[in-house]
Amino acid sequence: GTAGGGRCVPSCVTFTVERCQYCVAGADSLSQLARDYSLQVNWMRLWALNSNQDPPAEDIQRGLYTLITNPDSVLSSAGQHKLYVGALYEMGGSETLNVLAERFRTTVKSILSLNPDIDSAAHAGEGREVCLAPCSAEAE
Repeated sequence: GTAGGGRCVPSCVTFTVERCQYCVAGADSLSQLARDYSLQVNWMRLWALNSNQDPPAEDIQRGLYTLITNPDSVLSSAGQHKLYVGALYEMGGSETLNVLAERFRTTVKSILSLNPDIDSAAHAGEGREVCLAPCSAEAE
């Protein structure tokens, strides 16, 4: 028999993942994160997304906000737990990922990489919130 006589019962768990955010670990640097996650943005864009906030000091200490003061060592920055990697956008009625890519000068591939729950353009639509990295398309 098994210790304790218990049985494993299958169960389901639902959780919500915040869009456009990355949990920082170890000695991560902005340039390393951009390279590792193919964010198609440079470290200065990540810094700009996370350094211009002016939250209350107690909220920084509790980790509610991100404030990057050192782009070479993200965790040395005050209150650092998560990093914003893009901007949130709510899609309109006739918008497709192709339309968004053109409007925000990015690519459908980039949009899909920042939104892993969208497996194709067919699953995007009106009212859907997507993470975007505007102006991230490489020059052709």
